[in-house]
Amino acid sequence: MVVLRKLNKNNLEFRINTVLARYVRPGQKICVALSGGMDSVALLHILDKFRNAMDIDLSAVHINHQLSLNSSEWEDFCRHLCDEKNVALTIAQVTISPDGMGIEASARRARYDVFRHLDAHFIALGHHLDDQAETLLLQLLRGAGVSGLSAMPTLRQIPGEPGLLRPFLDEPREIIRHYAEESSLKWVHDESNDNIGFDRNYLRHKVLPVIGSRFSAYRETFSRASRHLSESRVLLEDLAKIDAQEAIVDGQLDLAVLALMRRARQKNLLRYFLNLHSFGAPSAANLDDMLDQLLNARSDSQVLIQLSVGQIRCHKGFAHVIRDTVKPAGWEILWSGEPELVLHPIDSLLVVKKTIGLGVSRKKLLSGVVQIRSRHGGERLQPDCRRPHRTLKNLLQEAAMPSWERSLLPLIYCDDILVMVPGIGINCDFQAKPEEEGIVFEIVRKNTV
Repeated sequence: MVVLRKLNKNNLEFRINTVLARYVRPGQKICVALSGGMDSVALLHILDKFRNAMDIDLSAVHINHQLSLNSSEWEDFCRHLCDEKNVALTIAQVTISPDGMGIEASARRARYDVFRHLDAHFIALGHHLDDQAETLLLQLLRGAGVSGLSAMPTLRQIPGEPGLLRPFLDEPREIIRHYAEESSLKWVHDESNDNIGFDRNYLRHKVLPVIGSRFSAYRETFSRASRHLSESRVLLEDLAKIDAQEAIVDGQLDLAVLALMRRARQKNLLRYFLNLHSFGAPSAANLDDMLDQLLNARSDSQVLIQLSVGQIRCHKGFAHVIRDTVKPAGWEILWSGEPELVLHPIDSLLVVKKTIGLGVSRKKLLSGVVQIRSRHGGERLQPDCRRPHRTLKNLLQEAAMPSWERSLLPLIYCDDILVMVPGIGINCDFQAKPEEEGIVFEIVRKNTV
């Protein structure tokens, strides 16, 4: 990407051009998150001026949250603006469900769900320096930790999703307003931004002006503090990764290793462990309570810690995270020789590998119809040819399989004969002999790390 040298180095366009040159390559797709407000309109205006010279594939998305009586007018405004500029526009209408999160947080979640599925390399957002300062102060008042207090990055990239690009992030709101007015831009006004019943608006209209009257450079100072906290967050993540090399085995947390650490390091690792399993960070109080329960658990105790959409369970000195799933009723899936078979009822993958002298006899198994079934109770298996058939219940108990795994265990049958239970054993009559072609079945849980 080439910086347009003819621009005045002291103006907003030059600085935004410099930001784009740092991150965007020619031909890449940038989609502007266009609310119709001043910031997003100014951002679209600048990117539209640059798109030919910088070879930007420019589009826009307007998300109608359906929270205002004027939302249809804002949608029309964005449509007309994009028509004038010959910019392709996507309109997305979303329904906000607070679910205990509050309207602001729920609306943000809905927006980012839309962004995630757009055909673009980058979503350009209108966040600016004042937004950065407001967010830091708001998070401080909520008692957030290092992660919550970290600065919004100019570019946030998540594998497989469009990057979130914030070209205005180092610019104060007034600089953007001055540019928009000088350029004779028109925009819509969201009346909810005047409602000081919202915490962010209260800070913006009542608190920060008072701070600014005494500390005129507070925006830059807050931003610098947030960047320092971002660096600290990265260091904490690096430390957690180092600790995880010894403490996390096959997605399970070794409680003996955890117990040897200092309290702060234990909490840091537990946050990292939950994040590995795609659970959000718990509150400080909940994190302390979880840690106390895990560290005080006996090796044979049945610890159960309820999470938002799952549980932490302990088994033989390890903590397991189990995501909530609907317990399946009786089910059956036929196997026709595929190397992999998705077992939707238990959210798992059956992986099949060919062997010699191990596993199930391929010849005997393929002589009939192969069925993968759920447990019903009363099953019997003879994995040891020197011993009689035994109940599957007893075999599972001897294997010390965690109780929550047993109901999700798939059983492999051939013509209604129980042939194999993964992790437990193979029926004596179906075991592959030395030098005979065999098949090994492995179960991979989709909700484990």
